[in-house]
Amino acid sequence: MLDLAIVWHLHQPPYQDPQTGEIVLPWVRLHAAKDYLDMVLLLDEFPNLKLNFNLTPCLIEQIIEYSPKTDRFAQLTRKHASELTDEEKITILQYFFSVPIATMIKPYPRYFELLEKRGINFDPTNSTVLSKFLPEDFCDLQVLANLVWIDPLFRNQPPISELFAKRRKYTEADKQTVLKFMQEILNQVLIQYRKAFQAGQVELLTSPFYHPILPLLCDAQSASLANPKGRPPDWDFRFPEDAQAQLEKGMAFFERNFGHRPQGVWLPESAISQEAINVLASAGVKWTIGDEKVLAKSLGITWHRDNDGILLNGKLLYTPYLINFDHRSIILLFRDAYLSDLIGFEYGTWDSIVAAEDFYQRIKRINTQLPKEENYLLVIALDGENPWENYKNDGLDFLRHFYSLLNSSADIKTVKISDYLATQKDLPELKVLVPGSWVNGNFDIWAGSEADAQAWKLLAKTRKDLVDYEKKLGKRIDEAWEEIYQAEASDWFWWFGEEYYSAFSPIFDWLFRSHLLQVYRIIGKVNPGELDKPIQKIIRNFALPPKNYIKPIIDGKETNFYEWQDAGYFDLTSPLGAMDKGFNRTIEKLWYGFDETNLYLRIDVKNKTRQLKIEFLNLPGAIFISEKEAYYTYEDKKFDLRVAYEQFYELQIPKTLFNPLTSSIQLVVKSLKNEAELACSSVLTIEIPDERTKARFWQA
Repeated sequence: MLDLAIVWHLHQPPYQDPQTGEIVLPWVRLHAAKDYLDMVLLLDEFPNLKLNFNLTPCLIEQIIEYSPKTDRFAQLTRKHASELTDEEKITILQYFFSVPIATMIKPYPRYFELLEKRGINFDPTNSTVLSKFLPEDFCDLQVLANLVWIDPLFRNQPPISELFAKRRKYTEADKQTVLKFMQEILNQVLIQYRKAFQAGQVELLTSPFYHPILPLLCDAQSASLANPKGRPPDWDFRFPEDAQAQLEKGMAFFERNFGHRPQGVWLPESAISQEAINVLASAGVKWTIGDEKVLAKSLGITWHRDNDGILLNGKLLYTPYLINFDHRSIILLFRDAYLSDLIGFEYGTWDSIVAAEDFYQRIKRINTQLPKEENYLLVIALDGENPWENYKNDGLDFLRHFYSLLNSSADIKTVKISDYLATQKDLPELKVLVPGSWVNGNFDIWAGSEADAQAWKLLAKTRKDLVDYEKKLGKRIDEAWEEIYQAEASDWFWWFGEEYYSAFSPIFDWLFRSHLLQVYRIIGKVNPGELDKPIQKIIRNFALPPKNYIKPIIDGKETNFYEWQDAGYFDLTSPLGAMDKGFNRTIEKLWYGFDETNLYLRIDVKNKTRQLKIEFLNLPGAIFISEKEAYYTYEDKKFDLRVAYEQFYELQIPKTLFNPLTSSIQLVVKSLKNEAELACSSVLTIEIPDERTKARFWQA
């Protein structure tokens, strides 16, 4: 028999400027409006459903603090459009489009119109774009950039329904309306989670307060144990007492807000090690969750899945394990990463109903393959906030249908984890626990780059300077330790290095350094000069435009050295060019160029990627590409295109397929397998040559 535990992890790092107290980023407010409240309210429709939620303490704290405070982006929204300074306008244009275009901009014509006016690829150092925008444009943008974050569950409620119906020509009063509605949602979040807990429908977990990677706090060298082939830490950081302090602070804060100490703790990024587990067990934690990759390494096995991703040796994964030490024990559960990632990274590209049916049928198949005489637990655990902006209707259709199937299922029972574990006896013991996380089974994201190393060294030095100062002073300075603990948050280290660079990376860099700088302000010491310098190098120029017309031979290989020499290209291995979705990147570079009548594309792939799709954002239709054929399709029309593959894909596309008034083409390139999306580029903009460009080409 198979029970199902669904765990939604809700978290945001501390966004307050430690010196001024200003909230510098809006994600708590925006995700509350779009994700946090509806995720729990949806349960009212499905009384048989049991779910598990982890709300991190630093998220809860910020939700509470939003009543008297607000964030910088809300302040920019409130400001009268005619009174914005040029600097404020640039900030709005840079950040107020920071959502997926296909699902959160393109469905709203005015929002997409404003994006086209700004340009898909925006350089904040180029202020000439300001001349294109009138005050009424900024007013519409200020409203829409917030309005699209209102969850579909609430969009039929006045006055929000009226703002969606209005579509454009918003007023200053409309801005106040949407911000007030968001605050009302924020005010309900914790109330509704308490209500769901008291009704017995959810179990609530907590985390170490500021979401640190506990194994790296306990011993930085656990990074080498998790990945012996990775970059070994060349810094010393071994402070299990910090891990203990973060955990106890988080559990005490949770108890003050929910009236009980949780039995389960979510370790940030599902990062576990023996030392981290010891910290949990010493604090009386009953259970935690790891990732299937960590269990495989710990058992010394390899997972085998069939063509549908169903584990052939699933009994080992769907069993809780006991870890014993020093007369204490703790239970470890391990999530099915493949199934969890289907929700997190893949189903957003599917029809929502088809995806929900597919997921439910996979779970039923697992149930039929397991021995009936034994009881098993399938754990689906993932972020509860980040996937949904990639779904149509913010995932509401998917969740409703999936939950309805579970609610009426005679075969699959959803459970609160502590309730399930209370019925289990004689659990197998896990003798060896290899450190790791849910990202590639290691800690490389947080400790594997030069930028990570620099950040850890700065943190270690600041911590040492604080300890040395306290020894001389003869007492502990709690205010300074709060800054240390906030600097230990995993989120800063996530954005260091090149893996996940974004437009917000410099702000995360600054926030991290600001906490360390605040330590020196508190103890009255001059800060080391390196804290004034960004840790993360700003990554630019992942693309180059064409230098001249080209006319390659469409044969899928490099016929001569010069045929693509004058082409433009996008480097899709750059963090700015690709969106890593947990799969290996399969598209490396997109080359492009024109002659008088055609657009030519060359797509460099690895691992012989067999299916590609090019989706257009400002044009109808899409291009489907395989080794033997390519065609452009929209509505019920289909046009065959010239394509060849040997070393790479080469494609010839007649310019007559494009609107002659179109000055640029915005597209994304996707690799597919059986029509399912494996990887996707970011939005790429190809400028169609105009008369000036043609003149430059002919002069070259």
